[in-house]
Parts: sequence; C-alpha cells; structure tokens
Amino acid sequence: MTSSPRIDVATASAYGRRRPVVGRLRKQAYRVARVLSMRPGPSKADYLHFHPRVRTAVELADLSARVNWYLPDRSLGVYVDGADHDIEPESAPWMAPELVRDPGWAAEKPRGRVEHVYWRLGLKQSPSFLLRRNRAEVVDSSLSIISDSLGYAKLARRHESPHSAHAASNLSRLLARRAPGGTALVMGTGPSARLVDPGDINADVRILCNSAVRDLDLIRAMRPDVIAFYDPVFHYGPSRYASQFRSDLLRALDECDAEVVTSYDWGHILLSHHPELASRTTILAGGPRQNWQIPHGDPAVTKQATNVLVSLLLPVAFAMADTIQIAGCDGRKASEQYFWQHNRQIQYSDEMMQTVFATHPAFFSYVDYGEFYARHCRELEELLAFGEANGKAIEPVTPSWIPALVKRGAPPVQE
Repeated sequence: MTSSPRIDVATASAYGRRRPVVGRLRKQAYRVARVLSMRPGPSKADYLHFHPRVRTAVELADLSARVNWYLPDRSLGVYVDGADHDIEPESAPWMAPELVRDPGWAAEKPRGRVEHVYWRLGLKQSPSFLLRRNRAEVVDSSLSIISDSLGYAKLARRHESPHSAHAASNLSRLLARRAPGGTALVMGTGPSARLVDPGDINADVRILCNSAVRDLDLIRAMRPDVIAFYDPVFHYGPSRYASQFRSDLLRALDECDAEVVTSYDWGHILLSHHPELASRTTILAGGPRQNWQIPHGDPAVTKQATNVLVSLLLPVAFAMADTIQIAGCDGRKASEQYFWQHNRQIQYSDEMMQTVFATHPAFFSYVDYGEFYARHCRELEELLAFGEANGKAIEPVTPSWIPALVKRGAPPVQE
C-alpha cells in the first residue's frame, strides 16, 4: 500500500489472470481467516486496534480514508501504531479527498475491550492474527475480491452508533408504483442503451441503474421510478470514482422523484453518510444462498448474485409489472477480455477507473472475467425462467450477446 498500483483500463482486460495461483492462495487464506474469526454473537469492544503498524504517510492516508468511509457512525475509538504522519489528500490521490482526514486516531492505545482489525494480513501478521482470531476482523484489500469491503461492512454493523440512520421498510412505498398487468422497462448500461429513445418509451415503470445517473438529460427525459445500484467497489467504496458516482446520484435524484433500491450489505453505509435519502431508499436483504424470489414483505428479500441486473433490477421489475422489457444488457462477445463493454456516454474516465484499481486491487487482480460472465449467463437464465414461471413476460428490446436474452428474441448485435 505504499504506492498506487498502475493498472490502466486497457491492461485490466487481461489483469484478472496474471497470477491465478497466487490469487487462489490469497482467496483461500481469506476464507480460512473468516472461518477462524467467526464469533457466535455481537462483539462488544471499546476501541478498534488496526494492524500492522503504518509505516508511511501514504499508508496512513489510505487507511484513514477507508475508516472515514466505512465507519462514519462507529460508537468506539480507533487506534493504529505509527499514526504520527500528516494526513493529506496528496498522499493517497486515488481516494476521495474529502475522506482523507484524521478519523480520530487515538494518540495512545486506549484502555478497555479491543477488537483487532487487520488492514494487511500477510505471513508476518499471521501469528498475531491466530492469537487474536476470536476478536479480529480482516479488511485487507489485497486478499480477495470482497476482503476489504465485506470486512468493513461487518465492522460497521457491529459498532455503529445507536442513532445511525437506516431505511425503514420502504417496500410499500416502492410498490405503490406497481402497474398490475403493465410494463416495466429495465435499462442496463451497455452500449445498446443508446438505441433507446426516451421519447418513445411508454412503459408504466422505468428502472435505471449504476452510472446512468451521470446523464441528466436521460434522467429528465426518462423520469425513472427506480434507480438501483449495489456494487461494493464502484458505488460503495472510498475511491474518487465511487465518490463521484455518489455525487452524480444525488444530482440525479434532485432531477426526478425516483426511489432508490440497494442491498443490505452496503445500504446502511450510504445512509450513514446521507441520512436524507432514508425516506426514499429501499434496502433489500438476502444472500447468494437464497432462492430466486420476488421481493415482498418485511424484510424484503432477494437472491444476491453476480450483478445488479439479477440481484435488484429484475426482481424489483417482477414485483412491479407483468411484462418486463430489457434494454442495454449487451453481455460480451467471445473475444472480449474484461467484464463487458459499457455505454461510453455514461462511462467514467480511465483516470477515474484507475482510482478504483488502486483502492481495491484484489477485486481486479485475480478475477476470472470469463468465469464471471459464464456465471452471470447461468443466473440470468435461471432468473428469467423463474419470472416466466410466475407469469412474467420477458421482452428484450435491444441487441445482446447474452444467450438468455437471445433465446427470448433479443435482436442480433451488429458488429
């Protein structure tokens, strides 16, 4: 963490498979650490002790930004050895500048009950971690695809202030926009989204996601009922990219009366920073072991899967209408090497992407993009079949490579 890794967007296409053996070892190490540090119930502590010692101003600035983002409403103090460097945004330029500040590091190790937090967990730190495993959490951004964000999310839930803002059960407010027998348009952020003329849309319910919030002309013309997102890296991280997304989200919400839909793992962090969104935010609970289902009841539950389309967009659309139009979900052709292509009109710059790579190196370093896409295709087929079994009609309206959409009549992609 002494410097920002240089991974440009062109390089990212092949980066996921550079060190597959190392990646598997790191992922397995993280899984073992998670199992070893499981605890039967809520952990009570008076302060968090971060390990190992920070050695440079860069490390301290980076760690401080993460604490400020993920733990804004913590009810206990924080301590790390070596916190005597100046904390300045210039030391961690990949982080959102407003987050690079002192989170309240204690000058001396506090007294009382402690929970140990490992911001780096390598061979040198392993003996220490094993000794403290029942009072420890791992938030190392270099171990696994979710090793930092999930660890911090667990800490936030355990140690948040009793007065933290949370979304009430807003599902009833969301479902007040239902159109029984009507149509819902779900629009992804693929290149084919540009083929949709907002003036020609006659869907009863309109659902947008992710970086579509950048296009205020689209927001004004489409008047979305729902804006959904849930990515722990691009939307819920401390990077400059994620900070810009959240700024664009707030601007978009000023232009429309859309409801916000997001997931349980990260939604509470957003609301801790932006409590003004609580009344219009629906947080959907769930996990990867859930069955496919249409959200209803309290709490509202969905299956959490590969991306926002299968985890949020389609389940919400199933709850709100009976004919589901799908646009802007292009998938990827066999020769592509990254996740998939995006609509350039709403895509963030390569410079912004670089800040995500630097903030969450493990998210990109060891992912197999082909395997990820194959899993997404399987999940989408399962979910669409589930929707059809529950009386939903599926109508792809823009070209796509995805087999489940091609099978249901998506126009061919014009190369």
